[in-house]
Amino acid sequence: MPKNPVIKAKGYRNLTELQQNLFKRAYTMHSNAMGTEKQHKLDQLKEIKWDMKERCLKVYFKNGDWWHYCLDGTWF
Repeated sequence: MPKNPVIKAKGYRNLTELQQNLFKRAYTMHSNAMGTEKQHKLDQLKEIKWDMKERCLKVYFKNGDWWHYCLDGTWF
């Protein structure tokens, strides 16, 4: 992930600083594990929102894929 990426996904600006840092950390690990698939690039993010009940970020991509980013940096 670039040092200061511009993340334009809906909801990103509504996240707390800790949640934004969680996104950046989990996204970087996720991207490194998955490779450089075009559909999972930062410019393909559609929406990011915090789920209080599950205590995770829900990350949605323009191609319809979605992921949960957990507090420990894992994803599913």
